[in-house]
Amino acid sequence: MTRFRKDQIFFVNKRDDGSSDLYSLFDYKDFREKMDLEKAYLQGRFDAVPYINEFENI
Repeated sequence: MTRFRKDQIFFVNKRDDGSSDLYSLFDYKDFREKMDLEKAYLQGRFDAVPYINEFENI
């Protein structure tokens, strides 16, 4: 199984003003190599939104 390094995984959060924040998993000091990354992401542990609501008509 090929694993990504933590400096290869990035998250993006869009702000209310339309700008975006980009940050790496490397920025999280409490990340452990044995951590279940998918489970932690779905729990919202990396400040990224794991589910996106459907877009409303603008």
